[in-house]
Amino acid sequence: MKQLILPELHCPFPSAINRHADAVDQGAIDWARRMNLLPTEGDYRRISTVKIGWLIGRAYPTTALEELQLLTDWTTWGFLWDDQCGQPGIGDRPEQLAAIHSRFVAVLKGSEPNPVDGALALGLYDLRERIRARAAPGAMARFVQSVEEFFAACVWEATNRKQGITPDVATYIKMRPFSGGLYTYINLIEIIEQITLPRRVREHPTVQRLTLTANNVVCWTNDIVSLAKELKQGDVHNLVLALQHKHRLTLQEAMDRAAALHAAEVRAFIDLELRLPSFGTVLDSQVKAYSSVLRSWMRGNLDWSYTSGRYFQAALLAAD
Repeated sequence: MKQLILPELHCPFPSAINRHADAVDQGAIDWARRMNLLPTEGDYRRISTVKIGWLIGRAYPTTALEELQLLTDWTTWGFLWDDQCGQPGIGDRPEQLAAIHSRFVAVLKGSEPNPVDGALALGLYDLRERIRARAAPGAMARFVQSVEEFFAACVWEATNRKQGITPDVATYIKMRPFSGGLYTYINLIEIIEQITLPRRVREHPTVQRLTLTANNVVCWTNDIVSLAKELKQGDVHNLVLALQHKHRLTLQEAMDRAAALHAAEVRAFIDLELRLPSFGTVLDSQVKAYSSVLRSWMRGNLDWSYTSGRYFQAALLAAD
């Protein structure tokens, strides 16, 4: 048996962390308690080891306290639901999952809570009200659409589990930006950071590719660092495992290949930043601020991944 060696991940952006990281980390646990999102005291202790506030504090190093708390609470909700989506009983029942998502989407689009709603739906209602108070209608609609895309990707994963499908690499790479949920944060940038990018800027091919590239970097970082978590759960939704399956590699070879793809994507992001067109002085400053958040997400997610209790340490895995 060989010990897996976690490859060094290329990410040449400066590290930073918000001075409110500790406060929002504790605030998110308090919010989860108020919303009754977890069944036992042990579950609250476990989620506290994830250090969600430190992830968001690293991804948004200059964001104000109230907005940072909102982002951290949204992440707490997302992590809790993502974990449930990967568990047997829900994670392999796509029809049941789709029905739950339908109710969640209705809440996000304005439905009021009802007596049969569970704690997660009520938590989502609380988040909706706080986001909507800050968002223009168009920005809110884009956020909701990105949540729907995240939900659809969760159902895709559940269908694969039910049918025993290991996705091919191309399909996995296509779906991963949605299953990671990062587009929800990208659509929150405008709301939280007061950045206003008109449609012609948001949909410019270079801006779109820049966004996708950053999304890939974040998701592939998670795949490499969380490999042990997926192996323990028997889940095939991981870039390393998709590469291993396609190319008949050892786990170490597949992990190293995933790291090489990650490095290439980081280099592509740097190149795309240099090739961003000018949209005029005012919009250029907005695009620069938008790109800065993407860089902070890539660096911050990597830094957080090495310290969070969310993932097992891949270096401790035994490879066959």
